Amino acid sequence: MVTRIGINGFGRIGRLVLRANEGRNAGKVEVAR
Repeated sequence: MVTRIGINGFGRIGRLVLRANEGRNAGKVEVAR
């Protein structure tokens, strides 16, 4: 099951969080930008 999340104001912090999350949860999280 894929978890969908949306990030408001996708700036520097958002990109860092996305990179960290992609490494741990590859294929489990879908991000809507």
